[in-house]
Amino acid sequence: LKEFIHTNDYEEYISCDIGGAIDRGNGQVRTLRMKSVISPRGRNLNLKNALFKPVVCYIRSLCADNGRVRVIQASAQPAGQGSSVFTTSRTTDVQSGTYMTRHTYDMKFSYVSESFNYILRHEARSLMGTSFYNLVYPADLNAVVVSIREMLTKGHTRTPYYRLIGLNKSVLWVQTEATIVNHTAKGQKGQYIICVHQLIG
Repeated sequence: LKEFIHTNDYEEYISCDIGGAIDRGNGQVRTLRMKSVISPRGRNLNLKNALFKPVVCYIRSLCADNGRVRVIQASAQPAGQGSSVFTTSRTTDVQSGTYMTRHTYDMKFSYVSESFNYILRHEARSLMGTSFYNLVYPADLNAVVVSIREMLTKGHTRTPYYRLIGLNKSVLWVQTEATIVNHTAKGQKGQYIICVHQLIG
């Protein structure tokens, strides 16, 4: 496993505290960068040229005959460019209850799907240029900031469930997948952040 996980992430995995008791739930969620032999354009690479891609992992502690065993359940969707997040950024059709936004590096809105904008503010384009953090429920802000920092380091994150403040101070529970996307426009390379928000209720 050590040979396939980014050095910094392996240290994080080893030091991950999964508690003294056997885990009965989903365990801890971590984004680990793992080697991939598939390029962003779908080409096969050899292991020497493998790229690191962020993969969401659920880490659990289970009981075995010889003691406790650490189990990793890895989810490679989405896992950076070429994933469903990148595909979503190119299309306007998103499944019901899922909404897409695009942000600058300081998390200001540069695109908001009309339906999501309607749910949150009820006015067309009222979110453009404003900070995403202004919409996060104050008690949940720290957890969201931690997830965004993880994304800026590793290229992808999946937030825990958190609340957004909507129209008339209503509260919406969401979970967000955030990914850094590289792009080239007029010969200039740049990056932006794509967020896919799953509305829970």
